[in-house]
Amino acid sequence: LLVDNRKPRFSGLSVRFPYVTGLAKDDLSTIRKVEYRLDNGPWRLLDPRDAIYDSPAEMFQVRLPANLRGSHVVDLRTEDEAGNVAARGLIINLKR
Repeated sequence: LLVDNRKPRFSGLSVRFPYVTGLAKDDLSTIRKVEYRLDNGPWRLLDPRDAIYDSPAEMFQVRLPANLRGSHVVDLRTEDEAGNVAARGLIINLKR
């Protein structure tokens, strides 16, 4: 019997406009989903880079709108197979 009470975590987060990339990782369970939202908008499900959620570490990429300017908040949320949720917020400043 496996009891997993630990939240997954984000690592390797990088912002290179128009992309936000990173890794969602858990020590014991498979990552079930990764979502993002921009400026408190609706949550949007991301596809992992390998196209299937099937491992404890999943790389992801967010493509931001090309016309984005100024300061914005990108929230990330991930959930593992055991239902543990982790969230992270990023503030990005675009001076274009």
